Amino acid sequence: MLQPHINLNVYNEQLYGVFGNFGSGGNARISYLQTALSTNQLDKITLISDIPKSETWPIRVLFQRDVDLKRVEKGLIPYFQSDSKVKFFNPITLTLLPLSDDNEINESILDIREDDIEVDGAPCKSFEAVGKFRFVIPKDANGNPIYSHTMLEWNSNTVKVVAIDGQHRLSALKRYKKMDNTGDFNDWSIPVVFFTMRRLNEEQEVGSMLDIIRNIFIYINTTAQSPNATRQILLSDESVNSVCTQEILQFSHTNDVEGNGYNALPLIFYDWRGDEDEGRRVYQPASVVRSTELKSWLEEYILGEDFKSKQKDNLGIGAGDELNNIFLDMKIPVMLVQPLREQFQQNLMLGMIHLLENFIPYKNYIEAYRQFESERNHGDIANHAFHKLRFGSHSGGDALIEDIQEKYKDIEDDLTYLKDEHIPEGIQLDIGMRGIVYAYSELKRFYNKLTSSDAHWKNYSIWFTDALNKVYEDNWFPMDGTKPELFKHLTYDHNDRTILYKHDQVINASGAFLTILISKYATVFCSQDLNMTADALRTEWESLYDQHDVKMNRTLSGGYLKESKVILTPNYDLPRQRTELNKKAEERAKIELDEHYRKLNLFLNNLNV
Repeated sequence: MLQPHINLNVYNEQLYGVFGNFGSGGNARISYLQTALSTNQLDKITLISDIPKSETWPIRVLFQRDVDLKRVEKGLIPYFQSDSKVKFFNPITLTLLPLSDDNEINESILDIREDDIEVDGAPCKSFEAVGKFRFVIPKDANGNPIYSHTMLEWNSNTVKVVAIDGQHRLSALKRYKKMDNTGDFNDWSIPVVFFTMRRLNEEQEVGSMLDIIRNIFIYINTTAQSPNATRQILLSDESVNSVCTQEILQFSHTNDVEGNGYNALPLIFYDWRGDEDEGRRVYQPASVVRSTELKSWLEEYILGEDFKSKQKDNLGIGAGDELNNIFLDMKIPVMLVQPLREQFQQNLMLGMIHLLENFIPYKNYIEAYRQFESERNHGDIANHAFHKLRFGSHSGGDALIEDIQEKYKDIEDDLTYLKDEHIPEGIQLDIGMRGIVYAYSELKRFYNKLTSSDAHWKNYSIWFTDALNKVYEDNWFPMDGTKPELFKHLTYDHNDRTILYKHDQVINASGAFLTILISKYATVFCSQDLNMTADALRTEWESLYDQHDVKMNRTLSGGYLKESKVILTPNYDLPRQRTELNKKAEERAKIELDEHYRKLNLFLNNLNV
């Protein structure tokens, strides 16, 4: 029996178009309506960043780039204005995003009712998320759906029409609409595609609506113009290391949204947005760590490559755990993305956050930033500027853009100075922290041996950070920019130039050295509570020293040999005397290497006193 047409007063917006379905996957299916909007209907569409309180949503929602105004103003609007260019662009991709009364996002896929109904006495088929939206498809005389005459209705009070792809086109169209002399613009029809999603089997798991939207966005964009590496981290749910990086960023995002304390890591600590200016990557000068570098720490040192056994072990995933299927299948099903996030949060992330929040130079910068923030974030202009600094966008409107940008630049300049005042150059450079993070990854096993346990990452991080801070307090990373003698050829060469070692090269350079150095400080100053005799502790440390000395020795030997050749070459007639030069260079390098080790061992031995 046909159901009568109900909820006539619930839906206050409607459009007609062609209805269709895409193929299913992950227990979900996409339905869509292909249609066109008049220029007067553009106001029905919004961007995620324009929704009030959207900055409080989880950071993985904020995967869209901030609109590049130069691209809009110098590219798209002149294209619209040109009398010599025929206008055409691909449909803007839209979705109906359900929101609560206070604009909080609902991440769950909505329940969809499928009914046979009557509309004005005519038989129709409907797909409805009650009170949110509905597709109404008329039937012909034989009872077959007429998809080309589908009506989409929605309630603008409970859902927002959001542009998922085509935000620059939408922004340009909205700006162009407000301009004078737009010719036949009012006659344009803007091609759009609305999509919604529904669960296929109510008894099976399905990913969140947000995860599916992000998946659609990444595939749309990678088949057109690939997002830069920074944005791919926010977009990818197919890489364990990307998902874990997102969670570290989300921790700081939550700190800023909820105001979680004077010492809490702020979002500006990371360069996470992947901003571009006319196609050129724009880096945030006030940030300390790029999200791409953060992901590399996980991939190269702490967790290891995606889907490898090291990654599984360090995440604490056992053979009988559901998450183990990720490593068997070497992919992340949508329904396991959230459990993976929670696994990382509860285990390794707590330790990493402790390290980042309590390492002295980082701690000092965080506190200085929070103080700066409390003193300077007063008034509308400053509020919008700080909002853009944290989240990449603001809602100040066109009239305030120039004032907000000027204030934003002033704040960035001050924070750059603040960063230089509290974080030494040796730590700001990638090479410095790569060595520390490598040591952090290596010493976890050492700590497990000392404690005779598989210690939680948080407990381990407290021990490691205490030792690292002792190293820092002993001026191994000087604020005046000088370079400690024992870092020679490990972080800088004989010309005093920083050596930009790659991640895998750091392992045999500053990584090996800092593993030895930090572990020595730890055994001397931070291991009093361990249930281990002094002799046993010394034996374990000497074994660790031997393992990493092999790596470090290789780099030091090569560095001193290269240095010796540079110094001695002017004294020889090449190529005739090359053999003699090589011999003398090896002799000199051996003397320099021995002296390097004499000083190192003297320091390490004296540290016992």
